[in-house]
Amino acid sequence: MILSEIHTAADNEGRYRCRYEARARRDRRKGSGNRESFGEVSMVACLRARSAVKVGANVLQLLLLIGTVGLTYFVPYSIALCDSLLGQASIIDGDTIEVQRTRIRLWGIDAPESNQLCRDEDSLQYRCGAKAANDLYAFIAQRVVACIPINFDRYHRTVASCAVDGVDLGYWLVGNGLALDWPAYSNGKYADAQKDAERHGRGMWAGSYANPWEFRACIRNGGRPANCSDEPSLKGSSDNRTESSSTGGRRPDPLKN
Repeated sequence: MILSEIHTAADNEGRYRCRYEARARRDRRKGSGNRESFGEVSMVACLRARSAVKVGANVLQLLLLIGTVGLTYFVPYSIALCDSLLGQASIIDGDTIEVQRTRIRLWGIDAPESNQLCRDEDSLQYRCGAKAANDLYAFIAQRVVACIPINFDRYHRTVASCAVDGVDLGYWLVGNGLALDWPAYSNGKYADAQKDAERHGRGMWAGSYANPWEFRACIRNGGRPANCSDEPSLKGSSDNRTESSSTGGRRPDPLKN
């Protein structure tokens, strides 16, 4: 609409100025004594005016195009990160939920996979990944979850910090031994909660477990969940991620499935 009006204005301006050209020709035919051709001057003015206005219109068209591209591709991304998500949550696994049809990876923590097993204080295997998800479901208890998006992961999931009634879900999971602090991303935010869980033998700390990132590495290398869940079977199965972290284990694998 704006561009069509600008082009119309350019054409009207050109027609307005070019009327003087016709008038000048009539004056010349009548023997006007003007030594300077008013028609030639008006023609130059006519062409300059039309050219200037149309160039301006084309520049504006380019700016509008750039703005449209920005609104289409960049603004939604910014809005997605700036807007908080609020609503009831569906539990996907111990560190992944869904709010308002948005898949959310809880920031700064790593919970056992759904098919991962841990050993309790009697050295019996149990599904610690499923337990983390079930306990998280019971804790939320259909209360409203508030999430603040931080970024996106490689699977296009929103990575966010989420809370229920002011309680950080990451802190709650780590503090109850249902997940581990992920220092590569959390900068040790949940390290104190993890130490407290370890000191009191909560959750995974009551027995033994394989770090979730090592479990995933073992599975990627063809291992079976039951075998990959026991730490001895992980020897040689991970891809040499031996850099130490604040948890005293191996640095978490950033490519979580």
